[in-house]
Amino acid sequence: MKFKTDYETFRGAIATIGKAVKKNGINEMAVVKMEVKGNILELSTNGNIGCIVQVELTDGEDGEFVVSFSELNIFSLRKCTGKISASSSDDGNAMTMMYRDGNAKTVLTRVDVVFNDVAKPEKDTPKVALPFATLKKMVAETIFAASREETNAGYGVHLNIREDEDGLLALTITCLDGLRVAQRTAYAVKNGDYTGTVIVPPEQFKTMIDIVDASDDDANIDITIDSGKLYMDYSKKHVCIPVLDKKYPAVQRMIDGEIGKDACKFSITIDKRDFIESISCVQYVLQETGASGVNSSAMLKFKEKELEIGGIGLSQYGEKIEAETVGEVPEPAYFNPDFLKEAASIYPKDKITIGVIGPKAPIWMCCGDSNEYVYCVLPRKRE
Repeated sequence: MKFKTDYETFRGAIATIGKAVKKNGINEMAVVKMEVKGNILELSTNGNIGCIVQVELTDGEDGEFVVSFSELNIFSLRKCTGKISASSSDDGNAMTMMYRDGNAKTVLTRVDVVFNDVAKPEKDTPKVALPFATLKKMVAETIFAASREETNAGYGVHLNIREDEDGLLALTITCLDGLRVAQRTAYAVKNGDYTGTVIVPPEQFKTMIDIVDASDDDANIDITIDSGKLYMDYSKKHVCIPVLDKKYPAVQRMIDGEIGKDACKFSITIDKRDFIESISCVQYVLQETGASGVNSSAMLKFKEKELEIGGIGLSQYGEKIEAETVGEVPEPAYFNPDFLKEAASIYPKDKITIGVIGPKAPIWMCCGDSNEYVYCVLPRKRE
C-alpha cells in the first residue's frame, strides 16, 4: 500500500475522524483503517459513531492498514505543509510516513485486530437532501431541550420524515428529555419515496452534525435511515449512528396533530420582546435572593388580557404584560426560565402564543401561527 497527498488535507481528515473517536471513547483499542482505492484514501473508524473521510491522492497503490488512533493523531498535531507520502513494509506490519520535503519520517505499527467496516445504506435506499445551514440551525434550535441535567426519562432526538402535499418531504426534528420538547420542521428535497421515524441519542446526533460540517452552507446533506442506523453524507464524509430502541407515542401524537395547539383550552398571545425582558428581570431578582433549583423558577400567572411573571417568594414583585387571551384562565405554574427565554428568542415572529391544554398538561409555546416551530414544557411546580 502506498499513497501521496497534501499534508494539510490529510491532517484535516484525521481531525474529523478524531471527533468520532473521542465520542466513542479513546483508549488503546481505538483504531483507524487507512485504505487506498485508486486515487482515494479512506480513513474510517467504527463504534457508536461510524465515520469515513475520503482524501484525494496524487498517487496511490491499493491496500489497507489498521493503526491505533493515538499513533495516527500525531499528524493532526504537526503544523506541516507540502506533501506527505506513505508506503507499507513488505510484511505489511509497518507504514513509513515521509513529510517536510522528505526530511521527517514517522513509522506506524499495524494493529492486529479485525476491523468491522462502517455501515452504509443500500444503494437504492431513499434519502432526504437538506441544506447544511438549515440542518445545523434546526439542531441548534432544538437540541437544548434534550438535557440530562434534569431527567433521563424520554431522553432522545426524534426524527420524522413524511410526505408533504406539495410533493416535498417534511423533516421534523424533535428533541426531548421527559420535561421539555423542542420541535422544528423544514421541507426537504426527496430522492425516492420515503417516510419513517427514528430516535437517536442527542450527544451522538450533535457529533454527527459536527463531523459533517459542510464548508458550503448551501450544500445539501443526504439523510438516510436504513437497517437500524441514521446516515448522513456530504462530499467526502460519511457518518452513521445507531437508532434507539424506544417509542414515544405521545410525541408521535403531537407530530400527527392529535394534541398541541388545536387541543389548547386556553391561549395567550404576547409581545416576544416584552416576554423575554420580563423573564430576565425576574431571574435577576431571584438571583439576588440566592434562589436556586426549583426556587429559581419563573411563575406564569395567566389573567384576562394580561400575563404576570413572578417567582417563588416574590410576593411583592411581578412583571405584567398586556396580552390577547382566549379560553378559561388556568392556574399559575412555575417553569424553567432559561427554557422559556431560549424558545421565545428562537421563534421568528414578533409575538408568541402560549397554549394550555389542561391543569396537568404541559404548556405549548410558539404554537400560534407557524407549525415549523413548536416548544412545550412541563411545569416544575404548580400553585
